[in-house]
Formats: sequence, structure tokens, C-alpha cells
Amino acid sequence: MPGPQPFLIAGERIRLRESKDVRLEISETYTGDKICIPLRVMRAMEPGPTIFITAAIHGDEVNGTGIIHDFLFGQTVDLKRGTLVLAPVINVFGFETHERYLPDRRDLNRSFPGSKNGSLASRIANTLMTELVDKCDYGIDLHTAAAQRTNFPNIRADLTDPAARRLAEAFGCVMVVDGKGPLGSFRRESTRRGCPTIILEAGEPCKVEPSVLQIGIQGIRNVLSSLG
Repeated sequence: MPGPQPFLIAGERIRLRESKDVRLEISETYTGDKICIPLRVMRAMEPGPTIFITAAIHGDEVNGTGIIHDFLFGQTVDLKRGTLVLAPVINVFGFETHERYLPDRRDLNRSFPGSKNGSLASRIANTLMTELVDKCDYGIDLHTAAAQRTNFPNIRADLTDPAARRLAEAFGCVMVVDGKGPLGSFRRESTRRGCPTIILEAGEPCKVEPSVLQIGIQGIRNVLSSLG
């Protein structure tokens, strides 16, 4: 009898008990160099749900990147079952230039589900939906406030979706905001597509705040524990 199948993403095969860094191609420069989103894929010894954790869809929102970094390189990640896909920087263009938006000033988080032949934002969105969301069972998207604002840590989710509600409650934030999310947003389209997704909104842009990192890391651990 054949064993569990490898997890396929970005042209890579990751087997149980394996951890691998992969690169998801989203575009290329005018000189033909590939532009990729870095991913860390971790698989437990036992099959189980697949969950993604994304950050920096807005390139200046770096608290989420810090959360994923410290989650990986802090305490040992004890993944008992299933698969975890970590994407610390989604908007690689904005991250490098400390900008919220893509180079054409489009908001990636209003561009989902995207299309193969649209704008840069639309093509990135389409790649994320087909290569990431469609291969996962649950999602957590990490955000901060926009410029000159700060957000009290809160979870946002469509609480009419039972699975999204369970994730939101498991995360452990004192504030949970109910809503489907704006049209074209990552969490709205991911949940609609069958991958219940919540977002953490915490802190302010262009900085990494230790208190936010602590909340994010503990919340991720809480969710993973609730999923077994």
C-alpha cells in the first residue's frame, strides 16, 4: 500500500518529516531574473491539516515578518501532524523599498483572486491562490495598521464560517472582529475558496515591536495546538 503523498508546491516535493526552503516565482525583471516569494515548508511525522502563515502583503507591515522569523528561530517548532507553509514576505517589491503597495501603486490585498494575464498585482494574486491557498486547509495572514496609525491586537475573521470561528477563538486575542473582509482581500477570497483564513492586525508599520511578536507567536502556537 503506498504511503502518504509528498506535498507539492512551487515545483518542489516535500515529504513527511521534511523541512525545505522553496521559492515561489511570481514575476521576472526586464533582464530576465526571476522574482520569487520565499517559503519555508515544514511537514510533521503524521499526516494532517495544511496551514499557511503569510506576512507583508503590504510591504511596510513588517511585524508579521518578525513574528514568522522568531517563530522559526526561537523555541523549537514542534509540529505533531500536518504541514505548515510559512511566507514571511509576500510583497517582496514593497518590502525592499519600505512601501505598502506594489511598484504600480496597486494594493495587492485588494487584487484577489487575480488572473493569469492581468496586472502585476492580479498575476501575483492568482499565483498565491493556485499555488498556496488551493493547497491549504487553513490560513493566518499577519498585518499591522497603515501609516501613522497603530492597531490594538485583534483577530479578524468571518465568524459565520465555523472553521474560521474556531481559528479565531483558538488564537487567543482578547478582541475578535467579525467580517468577511473587503472585496478583493486575501482572507475574504481564501475563505470563500474553501480555505478558512483569519488575520492578525497588530501594531504599526515600518517597525518590529516585541510585544506584537509575542502575541503573534503565542497565537500561532495556540492555533497549531488546536488543530492537533
